[in-house]
Amino acid sequence: MTLAQKYFLLLPFLTAYLMIRIIPYQPDCHEQLVDIWHRAVRATHHFLTPEDIAFFLPVVREHAFTSAEVYVVVTGTNQPVGFI
Repeated sequence: MTLAQKYFLLLPFLTAYLMIRIIPYQPDCHEQLVDIWHRAVRATHHFLTPEDIAFFLPVVREHAFTSAEVYVVVTGTNQPVGFI
């Protein structure tokens, strides 16, 4: 089987996974969004101490996604991967 044939066979699965959509905030993905926020802050906000992040985590968990208009970036399999 050629590489092109293998790619053709995988295309439906790759498309379903890689295709992204932007949808309004859904409460059922709340904890996943908190986890995305937490991992992103730890990876990029090196000026914050662990104590700073621990302080903001409950604020984000309890208020951030429900107090503002939030949109969720989901894959073709409806897996949240980001938010705006």
